[in-house]
Amino acid sequence: MASGKAQIAMMGAEGYIQAKKQSKDVVPILTHSGKSGTLSDAQYRSYIMVPKDKAASYKVNGKYDIHKIKGKRMSFVSNTSTSGFAIPAGALQQTFKLKNKDDLSQNGKFFSKVLFGGSHQAQPSTC
Repeated sequence: MASGKAQIAMMGAEGYIQAKKQSKDVVPILTHSGKSGTLSDAQYRSYIMVPKDKAASYKVNGKYDIHKIKGKRMSFVSNTSTSGFAIPAGALQQTFKLKNKDDLSQNGKFFSKVLFGGSHQAQPSTC
């Protein structure tokens, strides 16, 4: 899209952001909306998953606590995936008040080890 070779593309948020940085001529024409048909109630979900037999170790007072993930081994899909990196990294950066979300993709900075599955299909087998 950014090079002008394609007339239309379907991409995630991260792809759009990168293309828009390269060319002001890239504009969205369709997007997911909420039940109202507008962006005001649109949602995008991403999930952090753990092995079932370890789930209780992520709880505090009977509720899951996001702070228990620090220092663990983490597998993301790819650093260019919206649901598999951009959304969770942004949420983690905000929750943990991190100056740089790049720390989330490097071993020993926030997580003890960081892996990338390379695709959504490969994700479950990487950790």
